[in-house]
Amino acid sequence: MEEKLLYKPIKQCFENKFKLCGFKNIHVEITANKKFSNFFREKFGFQVSLLERTFSPDITGYFVSNKKEKFCIVEVKASNIKFIDIYQTKAYGDIFNVDMAFLISPNGIPNYLKSFLSRNLHILEYLNCKRKVYIGRYDIESGCMDDREWFPGSPF
Repeated sequence: MEEKLLYKPIKQCFENKFKLCGFKNIHVEITANKKFSNFFREKFGFQVSLLERTFSPDITGYFVSNKKEKFCIVEVKASNIKFIDIYQTKAYGDIFNVDMAFLISPNGIPNYLKSFLSRNLHILEYLNCKRKVYIGRYDIESGCMDDREWFPGSPF
């Protein structure tokens, strides 16, 4: 399956998950085309103008939790997750200063990578070790995220 065909259903999964968590003012959009809405232009400012010329996260999200604004990015991969994908996701987390960064694939995290990361969890950290990347599996058949397969644990 082409990566771009995964964007819309994964976006919807995150919108649904955020609603189930009780988050408010949820705004999630596909930004893989390097185009951000005015909503995110106002929220992020310089980062958007910088990245629109080069690269951008596949999906960008906003919500309010406990009366605080929160942001997330989602990087989607149609194929097996590779080491470099983690660093790409971390880069977006750092540049946008987001609260949550997700790396999602229908294949989940390969066992060799899970084994390595289990012993080196610091590799998933960004923003000076304050936050971490969460790796998840999108189940194409059910159209939902597989909540049993979050690594290093469920972010929800």
